Amino acid sequence: MTTPAMSLMRSEMSFSRRIILGGVSLLLIILLSWFLLTVNYWLGMIFFFVSSLVFIRFYFKKYQARNLLLFLTFTLFVFVLVSSLSYGIIVNYPNAFPFIQNNLADQLSAAIMIGGFATLFGVILPFLLTVAVAAFGILKWHDKDSSISYNAAFSHLLSDVLGLFKLSVKVVDGELIGSERDLERLETFGGPGWLTVFPGYIVALHEWGKLTRVVGMGSTMLNREEQIKAILPLNPQGGINTIENVMTKDRVPLTVHVLHVAQMEPATETAERLGVDETDLTVGDYYNKIYESNARRVAIKAPKVWDGLKGPIMGNVKDAFMSINFDDLFHLTESENNGEIEISPDNRKIAAIEKLVKEKSMGSGHGKGLALRVVDISEIQFPEEIQKIINKEASSLVEASIKKIEARTLEETAEMEANIRIRKADAESVAKVTEARAEQTAAEYKTRAQLELARGRAQAEFLEGRGRATARAELYRRVIRTLREEGQSPETIQAILQSLAQTNNLEDELKRLLQLTVHYIKGEHTGRAISDGNDHR
Repeated sequence: MTTPAMSLMRSEMSFSRRIILGGVSLLLIILLSWFLLTVNYWLGMIFFFVSSLVFIRFYFKKYQARNLLLFLTFTLFVFVLVSSLSYGIIVNYPNAFPFIQNNLADQLSAAIMIGGFATLFGVILPFLLTVAVAAFGILKWHDKDSSISYNAAFSHLLSDVLGLFKLSVKVVDGELIGSERDLERLETFGGPGWLTVFPGYIVALHEWGKLTRVVGMGSTMLNREEQIKAILPLNPQGGINTIENVMTKDRVPLTVHVLHVAQMEPATETAERLGVDETDLTVGDYYNKIYESNARRVAIKAPKVWDGLKGPIMGNVKDAFMSINFDDLFHLTESENNGEIEISPDNRKIAAIEKLVKEKSMGSGHGKGLALRVVDISEIQFPEEIQKIINKEASSLVEASIKKIEARTLEETAEMEANIRIRKADAESVAKVTEARAEQTAAEYKTRAQLELARGRAQAEFLEGRGRATARAELYRRVIRTLREEGQSPETIQAILQSLAQTNNLEDELKRLLQLTVHYIKGEHTGRAISDGNDHR
């Protein structure tokens, strides 16, 4: 029996350390056996073989031909033991064997022959006879498979007992891959052998129908008679389920194509739904982990993940359609390609059915260890007779709709024309009013311009007269200052100023006469009234 210390050594010790430890152990066995042989032959021999058997049992693993090494060591031990005993008897009792010469070579040869026969008939033949009898039992277990021969059963059992010719198979993309001989042995007899699982899948194993374990990615040694129960995908699996004779509430038969996607429920979702179970181990790959108990449930109830929900979804789809009339499921649409009228499902009704089917089927999925991801009704078909009837009704409905649309179009056209005429009359009235307002505004602007021009001219003349008066006053001041500096009398200064004032008045009168003449001439050429000039003056 394997001790915990040895199990820990096999699982945690590196390959190089195991080799070093094995070499040191074997060297110690040889040295101690040699030492004991020098003390006592029997003690040294028995210690050597017993120590070798113990070393082989605990150092080598099952897949390292451990059983074969044990069998050979035990056979050699029996051979040496019997040969040694025979040699001792021959030497001590030479008279009992008169046909053996009294020399060492003959005595050793006789002892070896006796040991060989004893080993052959006492160990090897009984072992082979036991295997041969057990092979009949294997044939009895597989009596339904007529392709199994006795030689195949015997060779399988012999290699199984001795640990030789182990099969090796791989699970890649959900397929079991291996040589034809290994696949046949696995299917017929089971392990031992190597099973390598690639990421994305887990494998449930069994022995004669009883689940033994669930293994994830990596290499696993199959136990004796252990076979594959199911290859379970970790990723979602989907497909289309065609359901025929789906009756509506008004008894119209339909063919419904439903796409659904299912997946083994991940450990995180199971823990969120049911709580965390510390005693339940997880199995999977780098990205997907599920509880081993859940994997066992799937392997028993739904080994094909997608097929596991096929039945519940079929029943729920039929129940959902039985509660809805045919007219509520479809409506008329116009084809984009040829403009023909087509019958298409009402998307809102279909979405409600999909939601209902998914909610009702999720409980069944949880009971099998599955999680339902998607439910999609991809297509609905109905009989041709129903199609013809619907086409006739659709044509009449379309014709009535066309007539209604034409009448409505005529009404809308007349209403639009009336609105156009009213808007045209309103536009003409607005245009006339705008034109009159524009003329009035132009006259007002013209009058304002004339007034501003007259005001400007009057202001200019005023400023001009004011400037002249200022200039004359300055002239008078200078004349007075000059006359005073010359010493003229006040009477002389007054006389000179009066003469200067008369001269300036005469100049102003001449300028007014000239301006009046110019205005008069302009009035004759431009058609203006002479009164404008008088007003200006």
